[in-house]
Parts: sequence; C-alpha cells; structure tokens
Amino acid sequence: MKRITQSHNPAFWIYAFSNLLERAGYYGFRAILVLYVFETLPQIEHEDILSTIGILSSVLVFTPIIGGLIGDFVLNYKKSIVLGCILQAIGIVLIYLYSSTLVFVGLGIIVLGASLYKPNLSAQVGKMYLSKTDLLDAAFTFIYLFVNIGAFIGILALGLLAESVDYSYGFAAAALMMLASGLITLLHNEVPESQQNEVNTTGNINYKIIISAIVLLAIYWGLNELASVKKFLVMSNFEELYMDSMPKSIWQGIDFYFLAPMSIVLGILWSKFFYRRLLKFLTGFLFAALSFFVLYLIPESTQEAHLPYYITALALFAVSEIIITPLLNSIVIQYTNKAYLSTTLAVAMIPAFLFTQLIYILSVQNLMDTTPLVLTTAIISTIVVVILGAFYLNQSNQNQEIL
Repeated sequence: MKRITQSHNPAFWIYAFSNLLERAGYYGFRAILVLYVFETLPQIEHEDILSTIGILSSVLVFTPIIGGLIGDFVLNYKKSIVLGCILQAIGIVLIYLYSSTLVFVGLGIIVLGASLYKPNLSAQVGKMYLSKTDLLDAAFTFIYLFVNIGAFIGILALGLLAESVDYSYGFAAAALMMLASGLITLLHNEVPESQQNEVNTTGNINYKIIISAIVLLAIYWGLNELASVKKFLVMSNFEELYMDSMPKSIWQGIDFYFLAPMSIVLGILWSKFFYRRLLKFLTGFLFAALSFFVLYLIPESTQEAHLPYYITALALFAVSEIIITPLLNSIVIQYTNKAYLSTTLAVAMIPAFLFTQLIYILSVQNLMDTTPLVLTTAIISTIVVVILGAFYLNQSNQNQEIL
C-alpha cells in the first residue's frame, strides 16, 4: 500500500457524467422498447423485432472492436464519443418513427453508435491518467458508479414517462440524453495534439499481466453465472412473499442500492491509497465466495426469516463486483500499447462474455433443479482461485510487474 498524492483531473468528471447520460438513454430506451413493440406494433412482427434486439445485444459485445479501431486510427477518441452519441440518438428517433425497415435500421445505427462510444470513452479517460496510473482504479470505480446510476435512472424515469404520459416522450427523452452525453464532452478543451507531450506508446507493455487480468475476470463472471440461478429463484420467492407491500421493481433493482454506496466508498479509498491489484482481485474473490456461501444457506422454500441472508449475500457480492470489475480497464490502459488503447479495451471484454455464455450453456441451463450443486461448485471454485492467487502473491512479492 502507498499513499497517493495526485488528484483527479477535473475533466474526468465531464466524461463520467457523459457516461451517466449515455447509459441512462440506452437502458431507458431498452426498457421502453419492449413495451412499445408489444403495445403499439403489429403482432405479426413482434417475434422478428424481439429476436433482432436479442441478436444485436449479443453482437454489441464484439462490435466495439470496430469502434475502437475507428477511435485509434481514423477519428480521435473525443470525436468518436460525440459521433457515437449522435448515431444512437438518430437510431432511437428512427425506431419511434417506425416502418418495417426503419426499426431494423434504427437498431443497427444504435449498435454502431454504442460501439463507437463505449471503448473510446474508456480510452479517453485512460489517456488522461497515463501520467498518474495509481489513480486508474479509482477513476474506473467512479465510472462504474456513474454507469449504474445512469442505468437506474434511465430505466426508472423513462419507463415512468412512457407509461404515465406517452411513448413519444420516453423516446424523445432517451434521444436527448444521448445528444447531451456527446455535447457535454465538448466542455473539455483538450490541448492540441501538436502541443501535447509525446506519449511513449510502447513503454511499460506487459501482455502477460493483461491476459492474467482477462482470465481472472472471466472466471469471476463465470462463477457468478453459476450462482445466478439461485439468485433468481430467491429473488422471485421474495417478490411473491412481499407482493402486497413492495413492488417488483424494488427487488429487480436491489443490486443498485448496494453497488452505489460501495462504489463511492471504494472510489474515495482508491483515490487516497494504492493497493496492488492482485491483492484487490484476491479480496474481491474472497467476498464473492462469502456471498455464494451465504446464498447457499438460503433454502429453496424461502421464508421472510431468510431476508437478512439474502441482503447479506447481495451486499458481499456488491463489494466483490466493485473491487474486481473496474480493474481490467486500469490494467489494459497501463500495460498495453497506447497506440491501440481503444481497440485493446474492446477486445479485452470479449473473453469474459464468451466464458459466461459457455458456463450457461454447459451448466446453468441444465441445472435448474440442482441449485445447491451450482452454489457448491461456485464456492469451491472461488476458494481455489483465492488460494492460488494468494500463493502467486507470495511468490511474486518482489516483482513490481506482477499486477
């Protein structure tokens, strides 16, 4: 551990708020789109449209590579961010105007816009911290906070607006949020490239560290996928138990109530002190293991008395998620070739998605009636990772290049 004497760049908060607005528009749009399709569009087209939405959501994991290449080699990061927001706003408007063709064209434009925005926003933030890499973990912890706040606000506010007033207002609000997200980044007056200090693009490159972080993140979300069946069943049981006193939306958004305060606390802590990232990975996995264990103690015949167990499990997992998830961005930015920053960030996110999908296909999808086995496997696997990680930390204590 070492104390950090540097501070966050004021411009960082511009991009953090931009991310909040973009996620609010995106998730708010997605929330009202399904309702809009079922309530206003011809029934014969429901299946095709919803199938396309599902496909494009999966494709969006891979298409940021295109956005990253554009940001690295064609446009700069800031222009890519603004263009991405404009394209998403156009796509939302096209979908609302609706014709058989425009819905699919609109969805495609939104995917292209999101692909431009996501990796280049992270790259732009990372570029601001190349001279103070000890603050990267704090920066991306705050980014994660703003993403979750945006998603929460978007789903709640735009959904309410669409249902209580009219869908046109919901779509208009989503489009305006996208435009505002791009425009607000123009408040950041960057130093012209001709006046910037030349960045050493090849210095401090270590792909072994990046690959190690990618593998650890993939394992983490794979373990979470193993536990997801039990989480869903327990949440559904509590929804029924409290259906007369608490709306379902409370239970479906309950993770946010833990993620937000934990993000603030850890963001402030990481801004003051730098801890080795391998130690953070180990701590995150330990909290995840504790979460799975507590969740395992909840029987399938859930009663009100088990609510404290459920709350405890969610709180523990929220801590693990906030510790682990932002680390990959920090590690990629610090250890990759800076000429390919946005592209590498986009590529680094793919393995976790693929591994999670593989876990779902091979295990979770076929184990709906054996939840205890799923949780036991998750607990054992997590503990094994922690033990191996602790051994690795002990062996590499003198090596400054190991996470």
